[in-house]
Order: sequence, then C-alpha cells, then structure tokens
Amino acid sequence: MRFRGPWAALAAICLVTGASATSQAQTNIDFLVSQLNQRATQFASGMTLFGPIQTGRLRTRGKKNFNFVLTAGQCYRIIGVGDANVTDLDIFLRVRSSTVAQDTATDNYPVVSYCPPATTRVQVRVSMYAGGGEFALGVFSGSGAGGGVVAPGPIVDTNAVAARLSNVARSNAAGYVGIGAPIVGSLMQNASQTVNVSLVQGVCYKFIGVGGAGVQDLDLHIMVGGARVAQDTATDDFPIASYCAPTHTIAQVQVFMYRGAGQFAYQTFQSGHAGPQAIVPLVQGNDYIANRMRQIQQQYAQGRNPVSPLMRGSLQTSGTQDFSVTLQSGHCYTVVGVGDPSVTDLDMFLFDGAGTQVAQDQATDNFPIVQSCPSVPGNFRVQVKMYSGYGNFGLQIFGN
Repeated sequence: MRFRGPWAALAAICLVTGASATSQAQTNIDFLVSQLNQRATQFASGMTLFGPIQTGRLRTRGKKNFNFVLTAGQCYRIIGVGDANVTDLDIFLRVRSSTVAQDTATDNYPVVSYCPPATTRVQVRVSMYAGGGEFALGVFSGSGAGGGVVAPGPIVDTNAVAARLSNVARSNAAGYVGIGAPIVGSLMQNASQTVNVSLVQGVCYKFIGVGGAGVQDLDLHIMVGGARVAQDTATDDFPIASYCAPTHTIAQVQVFMYRGAGQFAYQTFQSGHAGPQAIVPLVQGNDYIANRMRQIQQQYAQGRNPVSPLMRGSLQTSGTQDFSVTLQSGHCYTVVGVGDPSVTDLDMFLFDGAGTQVAQDQATDNFPIVQSCPSVPGNFRVQVKMYSGYGNFGLQIFGN
C-alpha cells in the first residue's frame, strides 16, 4: 500500500517516532544492565549470574514477582537497580509465605542474600516504594557467601572482627555464656541483618555487636512480640543491649549499619546467675543444636536420661518430618525438639502404633516438648512441623 500527500508524511513521522521510542527503551535497558553489573562487582564479587537478567517497569507502590529454584549448597545474592526516576526500590525474598530476606533501605539498588538449607522454590518480589520507572534484577550464585555478606545462621570466623567481639564480651559480659558461634557478615550503610534468638524465662541476656574497619556507627534493636524491649543507638561501633526474659519467647535482633560500611560480628550471651529457675549449661564447641538440646533437657527433662541419639533435620516453613521411635510400657518419656535461631515456631505431634495422636505441643516457640507414659509398647511416630521460620532442628527422647 502506498500513501499519497499528507498521509505519506504522517506515516513517515509515525515510523520515525516508533523507531526513536524503541531505541530509547533499549538505551535505558542497556544503562540498567550496566548499572547492575557495577553493583554486582561491588556486592557479588566472585559470584556468577544465575539465569537471565530480568527487567520491568513499575509505578509507585507497584510490585512484580519473579520465581526461582535455588539449590542447596549454594549462596545467592539478588541485586536490583532502578533508573533515574526510581527513588526507593525494595526487594523481598519469600519462601512459601515467609520473608527470609529483605532490603528496604531508602535507595534504588536493593541487595539481599540467601543460602537455602535445601533446594527450594523462592519468590522474589520487587516493590517500587517511591518514584516510578524501569528496573533490572539479577540473581548471582556462588559456593560461598560471596561479596562479604553471609546468610542468616551462625558460622565460625577467626578474623579480626570476631576477635574484637570476644574482647568486648570479656569486658562487658563477665559471667555470661555465649550462645552458639558468632555471626559474622558485612553490611552497607542503612542495611541490616535480623537474627532470631530463643529466650528462656528468668534468664538475662546481653546482645553484643562490633564493627570492623569502615564501620562508624553500628546499632542494635531487640524486638519481642512486635515491641522494642532493648536497643543501643549510641554513636559507636560496639552496641550492647541487655534484657531479662519474663517468659519463654523469641526475640528478633536487628543489627543495623547506621553509618559506614564493612564487616560486623554479633553474638548473644546468657547469664549463668539469672535466678534459681535458670539452669544454663556450659556451651561446648559450635554445635548450636546439641547445646540447645542440653539446655532444654536440664530445664524440662531433668532426671531423665537420653534413650535415643540426637536426631536432626532441616525444614522450610510448613514442612514436616516424621521419626519412628520405640517406646516401652511402664516407662515415661519426654520428647524434646529444638530449632535454630531462624526457627520461630516449631511444633511436635506424637502418634501411637494405631495412628492415634496421643500428645502434641503447638505453642509458639522453637522448643516443643511432649510427654508420654505408654501402657502398650510399640513403635510411635513423632512428627515435627515447621510452623514458622526455617532451618535446622534436633529431636531427642529422654526416659526414666
């Protein structure tokens, strides 16, 4: 078809305009990819791109979800960048219905890290909190944490920042015992890392963090049941907060990089002199599950001896795992489960040989305990359910 007169001119204008718009869009995408690669050099050094780079456009308060399957044994860094019109871009990493990592700092380059304990499907939600425009999203993987940021969970580290933590604790937490191993990581300014800590009724705690080179102001915020119960926001790089738990509960400890950037180390310490109800066993080695089991056994199964080995597992939110145990008649048993600090609600159900539920613990904590005195011997089934949170757990049976 040929256009004549003014129609030909109009068609030519449309073709030029369309070509110009396409060229501009491609230029913007190329710019975003370039920015993403620069951020990856900064935050994902030594890691490789996992899958293609995703792009999109969002208005203020808009959201877009991306699904990925992440492999156990790998650590991932998920980085987003927005164009010049994006003033605040956030990322939320979700496993089933739980957010396991997030970056809600006021900037347009969110970064989150995650090392899945098992191969799992995750949802990455990109949220345009302020501004509007185009964004790019990249997922980077590596066999280690990469870029200096570690996933939630205790690790062993003997570098300078961990040694400094030990010195600060020696001066400020005399008589307290460290829970697990220090958590060591790296944060940019206005970024944070949250650690869940299980607190025992009647026990007093000290929460201690220290910064490394480049850290000017590191803060701690301690939350219980949505309320702030302790904090240290002084302008220094060694925050210390204290709290005595009136009940068994879970505390969310946020390590916040208020000013500067660099490595940090954090650890929770519990008092051995909190009161007559507090029985605090010596923490030996870096096996958090074994030490936690020893502590709960001394508090809730004192006088009963282990009649099974410490059985272990790892679950995501809503996952379950069954164990088969043999119980004898004429004896009473205490079945104890314990979870990592990342486990916020662990439940337990006990079924007899006929499949009838004979005991349960669905309290909102990460150390379920059930009791049974069977009248008939046989094989019983213990079901552990990860109601909230994620991570490793242990199960052990104690009898008289």
